[in-house]
Amino acid sequence: MSRSLAVIGAGISGLALAWAALRESPDLRVHLFEGRSRPGGAIESRREDGLVLEGGPDSMITDKPAGLQLCRDLGLDGLLQPTNEDDRRAMVVRDGRLVPIPEGFRLLAPTRLVPFLLTPVLSPLGKLRIGLDLVLPRRREPADETLAGFVGRRLGREALERMAQPLVGGIYGGDPERLSLQATMPRFLEMERRHGSVILGLLAGMRAHRKAGNRDAAQAGPRYGLFVSLQGGIQTLVERLVATLPPGVLRTDRVVERVEPVPGGWQVGGAGFLERFDAVALALPAWAAAGLTRFDPALSGALAGIRYSSSAAVNLLFRREQIPAPIDSFGFVVPRIENRVLLACTYASVKYAGRAPQGQVVLRAFSGGAGREADVDRPAEELLEDVLADLHDLLGIQGDPLKVWSARHHRVMPQYELGHLELVAGIQERALRHPGLFLAGNGFRGVGIPDCVAQAREAGVRAAGFLHRPA
Repeated sequence: MSRSLAVIGAGISGLALAWAALRESPDLRVHLFEGRSRPGGAIESRREDGLVLEGGPDSMITDKPAGLQLCRDLGLDGLLQPTNEDDRRAMVVRDGRLVPIPEGFRLLAPTRLVPFLLTPVLSPLGKLRIGLDLVLPRRREPADETLAGFVGRRLGREALERMAQPLVGGIYGGDPERLSLQATMPRFLEMERRHGSVILGLLAGMRAHRKAGNRDAAQAGPRYGLFVSLQGGIQTLVERLVATLPPGVLRTDRVVERVEPVPGGWQVGGAGFLERFDAVALALPAWAAAGLTRFDPALSGALAGIRYSSSAAVNLLFRREQIPAPIDSFGFVVPRIENRVLLACTYASVKYAGRAPQGQVVLRAFSGGAGREADVDRPAEELLEDVLADLHDLLGIQGDPLKVWSARHHRVMPQYELGHLELVAGIQERALRHPGLFLAGNGFRGVGIPDCVAQAREAGVRAAGFLHRPA
């Protein structure tokens, strides 16, 4: 009789884990449980009337290869879609105006002098303070520090508030005052250790990539060319994964309420079902996994210790003539210091071709994030009214949108706060005490699609290996 694996959660992590386990051992009996009516988790693409709208992530980064490799393994090479080569830049709000992020600015610090000196994003004193990074002594203490602490120490408060916070917020939806540098951006810590300066470290990295012939990584500034999507939206990846699973593997509308170790295996149960498996994989947000691991209070408590933030994405369709402002970038970010409901806005139909009919523009507006989760729970009309007010101020938008589609994501973005790596190491050590238990998801070592896929594939291979050991 074939051995069995229960995978709880059919987001991208659960789908990739089930696929990897079956690819490793096609004879496994795998059941993939999903509490909602559809798989994919936060990934959701809507296609209608010549539009492609994204409710969740719209891109994968290619310098983390796991996402791209999965697409290739699934035969999706021909559907990979790069960002438009024109307008590869972004803006930031300064005193109510959209200002280009200076060419050569790499997330925290500049790599080109002239654009940095000319930018109105930062004051003259703010620019001088960033320049001190070249002469400030490096930190000797090995202890972790917050992202805000690091940026403030090396580059100054203005660089944190005007550049680092909005740019990092777009990645983690988090608060730099709480995010761990080691868990989120360890390469900047390594730059300080090796080169004594973030700016010098960035320049050295660019020279190394240039010497190795890696043109995209060697360019100064944001590397928009490293991002890809899929024709029809990122949900195309979910659909192809589902299509490769054998019939009966995916079980939607099946809420798992308890997971318990039993002699020789695991018991998985919910309303109207109770089944036994040889192994179980929890591909869930850490808070949800905590609710299913009460059989080990220490493990459950550690999982519950990973905080999550919530966010909302509002897709808005306009005629081009409704927007007087230039739409010649991929969008803009909004520093918290600007006190707006908007966190960011992506010009979705500029970023990727074929997302809207000719003469129409799709904007994706974001709200919420760490410390501002209440925005996500506001009545839809109120949130939309405030989002439109911000867009009117910043872009001069006139009239109502032709179409609106909002997606609210509650507790989906993990916050890698101080001590996160130690917390995850403890979770992994504790999980090893329960043979046949595997964990995956964005709560541990990376929040993007490639990170989730890499961790899920590794867990799927380990689960298959475990199940092929002698009983």
